[in-house]
Formats: sequence, C-alpha cells, structure tokens
Amino acid sequence: MKKSSLLAKIGLIIALIIVITSCNAIKRVPKGKKLLVNNTILVDSIAPKDPRVKTLLVQQPNNRILTVPVGLHFYNLARPHRDSIYLKWMQENPNGLKRRNNILSEKQTIQLGQGLVDFNSWIKRTGEEPAILELDDITKSKERLRAWYWNQGWFNTEVTHEIIDSDKKQRAEVVYTIKKHQSYKVDSIKTRISSPLVDSLYQANTRGQLITAGEQYYTPDFNAERDRLMTLFRNNGVFYMEKEFIKFEGDTVNTKNKANIAVIIDDREIKDGDSIIKKPFLIHKISKVNVYPDYEEALAGSIPDTTRYKDINIIRYGEKKYRNFVLADAIFFHEGDIYRDIDRDRTFNRITELKSFFTPSIRFEPDPADSTGVSLIANILLTSKKKFFLKNSAETTHSNIQALGIGLNSSLVIRNLFQGSELLDINFRGSIGASSNAGNGDTRFFDLQEYGADARLSFPRLFFPIKTEKLIPKYMSPSTNLSLGGFISQTNIGLDKTSFNSILSYRWKPKPTNTSRFDLINAQYVRNLDPGDFFNVYNSTYNSLNAVAEDLNISNPHLFK
Repeated sequence: MKKSSLLAKIGLIIALIIVITSCNAIKRVPKGKKLLVNNTILVDSIAPKDPRVKTLLVQQPNNRILTVPVGLHFYNLARPHRDSIYLKWMQENPNGLKRRNNILSEKQTIQLGQGLVDFNSWIKRTGEEPAILELDDITKSKERLRAWYWNQGWFNTEVTHEIIDSDKKQRAEVVYTIKKHQSYKVDSIKTRISSPLVDSLYQANTRGQLITAGEQYYTPDFNAERDRLMTLFRNNGVFYMEKEFIKFEGDTVNTKNKANIAVIIDDREIKDGDSIIKKPFLIHKISKVNVYPDYEEALAGSIPDTTRYKDINIIRYGEKKYRNFVLADAIFFHEGDIYRDIDRDRTFNRITELKSFFTPSIRFEPDPADSTGVSLIANILLTSKKKFFLKNSAETTHSNIQALGIGLNSSLVIRNLFQGSELLDINFRGSIGASSNAGNGDTRFFDLQEYGADARLSFPRLFFPIKTEKLIPKYMSPSTNLSLGGFISQTNIGLDKTSFNSILSYRWKPKPTNTSRFDLINAQYVRNLDPGDFFNVYNSTYNSLNAVAEDLNISNPHLFK
C-alpha cells in the first residue's frame, strides 16, 4: 500500500508540473520564431488517403498525449545553460562557495554541480525540443510531396503552402495544398540497345516485362523492371552488366499526357590508358574452374599440388583435407557453361552451409589465353575452420520448486570428420539442485540431479537407398542428420527417469524461405525409476491447487481435478 501511495504522489506531482507549465509551451521558442502546432495536407481539396503522405513532411509538430505536448513541457523544465550558470555562481559567490565547501568539501561541491548538470542534460534528452517553424524545412517538404506524386505519374503537380498564425502567441500551423492535375500514362515502349547480343536477349524476354503500355506511370515499376533486366542479363552470360547501364527515358513533349518510354543500354566504357573506349557487351563463358581448399597456405608460399576432378582443378598447398567429390558437389558452374549469377550465389551458399570454411571468396577474371575476351576463369578461394572446437559454459537457476541449481555444459564440435565436410557435435551436461520433494516432504540438499549426453552427426548430402537428385537437387541444400541422445540419470521430485532417443532425418530447402524435414526414424525410450512417488507428486499438486481454490472462494474446485 505504501508503494502504491508513493507512486500516486509522484504521478500527482508530475501532473501538477505539466498543468503549471502548459501555459508556457513557447518558453524555449526564440523571439521572432514560431512553434509548429499542426500540419495540414490537402490533395485536390481533400485529405490524402495514403497515410504515408504525412510522413513526407520534414518537420512535424511535437507529440501530444490527450492534446498536451508532454515531452515539450518536460524539456522546458531544463535550464538552457546549466553548466555555465553553476560556474558563474561559483565565480560570483566566493563566500557562498567557501561555506558550501566547509559543509560538503570541495570535491563534493564539484560533484554536486556536475550532478545538477547531468540531471539537466537528462531532462533535455528525455523531453522533446520545441518544433520551431523553419522555412527551409517547408521548402524541403514541398519538394518531397512533389517528388512523391511525380513518381506516381502526376508530372505537373503543384505544391503551395500557407502559414496560419494561431490565436495563441508564437504558434502557427502550415497548410500544404497539392494540385495533381492530370496523370501521365505509358504510351509506347521502344529500345535503344547498342550491343546486339543484349538487344536479342531483351527482345526474347519481353513477356515478363513489368512496364505496360496504357498503365499510369509509376516509378517503382521502372525500378522493378531494371532489377528484372539486370537479373536476366547477368543470368545469361552478360558478366559486365551493371544496374547503372540500364536507363529509361520518357518523352512527354506534345503527347497529351502520355509518356513514350525508351529503354536505353549503351555499350560499356573501358579505360584504355588515358582514354575511355566503348565496347559492346558479350556473352561470357567459363573456361576454367579452380578451387583452392586451403588458400591461407597458398599465401605462405607453399608449392601447389593440382588434382583434376571431372572438369574442376583442385589446387592444394598442403595435405588433402577434403575429398574431391565434396568440393565438386558444392560448385554449380563448370567449364563451358555460360556465366550465371544464380550459379555463383548457389555455390557461395552451399560452401557456407558446409560449415567447414570461413566466408568463401569467388572471383572471376578474364582468361588471358582467349583473344576474343569471352572466357572467364573462376577461382574459388577457401579457408578452413579449425577441425576441433570446444566450448564450456556454466549456469545457475532458481525457481519456486528449485531453490538453487548449478549446471555445467560442454560441447565438442568436430568438423570434416570423414573428409566429407561432416559435422559431429557432442554435448555433455550435468546439473544439481536443491529443493523439497513435493511428494513426501523430503528436504535433502541437492536432491535434483541430471546427467546427460547426446551426439549429432550431419552429412551435407542425402543417404537414401534410391537416387534423389532429380526430386531434391543439390541447390536445395540436402542434408542427412543422425542424432543420438540419452540421459544417464535424472533425479527429480518424484520424476526420476532415464531416457534414450534416436533420430534419422533428412532436410532440404525447396525455396530459400522454406525448409522441409522428413524423419525416417524418431524413437524414444523412457523408463520411470520411481512410479509410486511419481503419482504422489501429482496428488500433492492437486491438494495445493485445491487449497488455493478454496482461499479464492472458487465455487467449483473440481476444475483442478
């Protein structure tokens, strides 16, 4: 009761402060300036339906709670220059400072002053500065509003503003008036693509075009179309294509509110000495694939050993740590393939999912042996993680059942167990706790005990009697997981048991955002060591709940049965 009474008094004091200061909201507004109290936006004489339009304004009025700008009033409680005021007092009142030093000591006097300064700063940070009306902010807001509607096809949008003074002193609101006029629609779509190969790719894939003739101009559609074209070209061998090369130009001169769109892709510019030359885009192919599974040793200057596996060159600078097929299965591009971003991304993701390497580096460079300039050499640079990793942790717990609990956990990770990028994770855990036995009232110290261990072995492929690559291709990141776990002992309040479980499951990702799992085996064995006490616990729990129900005057205590 005392605590609630104190909180009520504090709330009353804060409320009184707000009421007292509410008539002085412009306390920190400089002379000649005005406090912004409201923004009004009218689009063709009505309020905008889209709530995002209001967020475009650079300057917003102070936040209000029940029409009261609480944050502003709290900010006004702070002194503008608290540090300089206290320093000035110390300089102008040497006798008062001397008396204070005699009472508090010089160090405490300085700390008192610093405390006042810090408290004053806290009030400023917690409160909200007055939203002072600025003409520059109004200009920026008008530009944002005009750009917003321009991007939606209203190219002739007019935005004006009016500052209306409030009945109260030094307060004003701003009214933004927007006239959209007639919108523009896409009329025709033409192309000006310099590279013949790029132009043929574009013409062959117009079916998925995101800009439609007859639809209202909408800038996000053009951004999405640029992304579509970028993906199209980069996944069809145009290795040097970049977004900035894809441009759109709209002709609206004498078109009666119609926009004739031109898709423009110029040849790429290449620096040749001191001059810039233009070259048409080409379709690039991969001539070599080189994998460096231990690139950190290559930097040390070791002598390489090259192994040819299928069409991949595996260049090792140390001992053989990984089997050839493991590295090859993680690569989605091969000699003679057209370059594709999707193959590079899948390779990057698959190598990362192996959990045996740090972030991989995949580099493509021109093949100096090809005079036509269409061949690329792919270099995959890998750095292995440590084979063994040991982690230990400890924790303490407390609950209404367990007065004190202490737990220790150890985890051992072994990577690349069979040179196939397998991952073995072994966990050991043990805990002891002190509690009362709810079944028989036994209060033995540290009567709660649990000791356990489990092991999980993961393979970055599917082990199945039949071939599954057509159903679950490797870009879906298939994996096989074997889990074995067992509690050596668990002693609890009547819940003493031992258990063992085993799981054999398969995982894959049909989509980047979806994960599928199929459990071939999921078995668990549980043995209760003290069945009699097991039921005593629940009888005791029922009696406790029944007593609570009676104390609360619940008419139907049988609900707890």
